[in-house]
Order: sequence, then structure tokens, then C-alpha cells
Amino acid sequence: MEGEQFIIKTNHESLKFLTQQKLHTNLQKKGMAKLMGMDFVIQYKRGKENAVADALSRCYEEGDCAAITTQVPDWYQEVTTSYNKGAWTRELLEQLSLDNNSRQGYTICNGLIRYRGQLVIGDCEALKKRIFQTMHDSPLGGHSGI
Repeated sequence: MEGEQFIIKTNHESLKFLTQQKLHTNLQKKGMAKLMGMDFVIQYKRGKENAVADALSRCYEEGDCAAITTQVPDWYQEVTTSYNKGAWTRELLEQLSLDNNSRQGYTICNGLIRYRGQLVIGDCEALKKRIFQTMHDSPLGGHSGI
């Protein structure tokens, strides 16, 4: 949640000094400017001690399984619920559930409808406004003040 402290766990020792390093590219400067607006702590653990980071960097043979935990955003449920608020999205959802190729340009994946790759939001103006505002104001991907 925005405004709360979070932890960056790494097995790269040089990242301990991320805030003290000289930035060479515009991308580094922009990324660091956004990161500096947040409350974070960098925790370093050596590869063998850091099982999560170590597992992600390992190559696995066929048949091996590496589990990765994912988070589902809060808005995910709100978007899928918004499909039931309008007749056109309800009908579209039904059609795509039966045949994902039934409507040209539209697809459904994990319960989310997309049109030519773009997320479709149902008839819920409050949700649309909140998504636009969040994406615009977000320090991670929003407006950088320029």
C-alpha cells in the first residue's frame, strides 16, 4: 500500500549501497527519483542464505518445480465485478467464456476482458476514475511531474 514501508530483499551486495551510488543514465535517475519518494529498506542476504532470490536465479531441469508467490491487486475483484453492472459487458463475458475467439479483438484471460491487449472496465465510473487517478499519480508508473 502506498505510504507504507516495504522491504527490498536481494542477494546482490552492491544494492545495499543503492542510495549512495552515482547515477549514470536518465533511466537510473528517473527510477531512483521515484524510489526515493517511498519508505523502503534494503536487506542483503548471501545467495545460499537467501532462498527466495537464490531459487529465482537457478536453472531448473524439466520436471523440477519452483513456486513463486503472486499477489492479486485489490482492484482485480472490482474490475471483474464491474462486468456484471452493464448489459454489454455481461453479454461479452458470456460469449468469451464460451469461445474466446467469438468477438474480434476481445480476449478473456484470468477473468479479465481485454480489447486488443487493453484492459476493459465495466460500467463503473467510480472505478474508472480511481484507476486513472492511481495510474497518473503513482510514483511507480504515473506522471513524473513533467
